[in-house]
Amino acid sequence: MIEVREVTKRYGNKEVLKQVSFEIKEKEIFALLGPNGSGKTTILECIEGLRKYDEGQIKLMGLNPEEAVKKGIVGIQLQSSSLPENICAKDAMSLFCMWKGISPRYDLLDAFGLKEIENKQYKTMSIGQKRRLHLALALAHDPKILILDEPTAGLDVEARAALHDQIRKLKQKGVTIVLASHDMAEVEVLCDRVAILADGQIKKIGTPAEIVLEVKRENIIKVQADKRIDTLHFKYLQLQKRDNGYLYYKTDNLLQGLMELLNYIRNHNYELLDLSIDKPSLEERFIQIAKEGI
Repeated sequence: MIEVREVTKRYGNKEVLKQVSFEIKEKEIFALLGPNGSGKTTILECIEGLRKYDEGQIKLMGLNPEEAVKKGIVGIQLQSSSLPENICAKDAMSLFCMWKGISPRYDLLDAFGLKEIENKQYKTMSIGQKRRLHLALALAHDPKILILDEPTAGLDVEARAALHDQIRKLKQKGVTIVLASHDMAEVEVLCDRVAILADGQIKKIGTPAEIVLEVKRENIIKVQADKRIDTLHFKYLQLQKRDNGYLYYKTDNLLQGLMELLNYIRNHNYELLDLSIDKPSLEERFIQIAKEGI
């Protein structure tokens, strides 16, 4: 669906993109990650047709970005978007659809939970309502490719979960989604593959799970029971520390370690008060790449 081939972008003598290459498959949710100054925003703007690049090639379903946008193949939700303060959701949808030369898509207002506030002024909407409206407008012309730049920034937990659900439904309908986000947890749960940029170059591409596997540290199991746990009986667990009633165990075999711990608690008729697992995360690998470039 999207092909980026050896794209280079310069500002004066500074190369902000250095022969960046990747491709995005049909119906895929693909994340672009990178620290400030990595070139993430620049490559995203090049894909959106908002910025020219100096060398290389970008194709969206075989078209250059400007043609793809003009033909309605692409829908874009920018990180920072706004509408006239006094416009209501229904009028905004009418205006956007008129601009696209299509019938009003009021059904999208209903699909995104905006039907009840369709006459509410934009300035009085919550951040979550505004985000959902921007997404509905981006989808009004049924694009095959959707670009989302920090779509859940500033949302509360409930609004974030609702928007995640909408993104998953779009994928099920066949929309290819490019996501830029600073929320690593969001990327891990939503995305099929991830590209991490640093210093204008792609440093890593893979599934979130593949990238997390590169984090070289053990899992940590944090547990609290109603009685003292004897640490001498464990084969797969190594006690790291005791703190405020909790035991912290290291393990390089999470499944066996958990089974060993839970079986011990059950066999001794202890009550399990609390248990949590600290596993290597995408954020850890991202920070490593951002700092060290490897």
